Amino acid sequence: FESVTLIKDSTQTTYLWIGVGGGVGLVLITALFSAMNYWNRLKIRRLNENRFREIRKEVDKQADSAGCKLAFGMALVSARDFLAAGILIPFEDLRDEKKIKIIDKHAQAKVLVKDHPIIFFSHQW
Repeated sequence: FESVTLIKDSTQTTYLWIGVGGGVGLVLITALFSAMNYWNRLKIRRLNENRFREIRKEVDKQADSAGCKLAFGMALVSARDFLAAGILIPFEDLRDEKKIKIIDKHAQAKVLVKDHPIIFFSHQW
């Protein structure tokens, strides 16, 4: 016990408690601000997602009512046929083998995507 130093002065004890309390307080305040920041970012994200859904519904509604054509038609190949080929097959070959589906209206794409997810691939000619 010779190496143990006891604090005999009450002011040293007070300073020790103030230091410990201040450190704990700082940690708690940091945690509180971090939690508030997280919740605010989550709230903003949800608001943005809801706004995006509203805009998308409005665009879908307008496109459906106008019978809109897509600016660029989609040439679709089933994933099964695409993967079975192992390489990119020329459009003409897919067309001749009746393995391609052409969609050029918004309503067609909307109906198709309900049962068949569409994955977009593009390549430069």
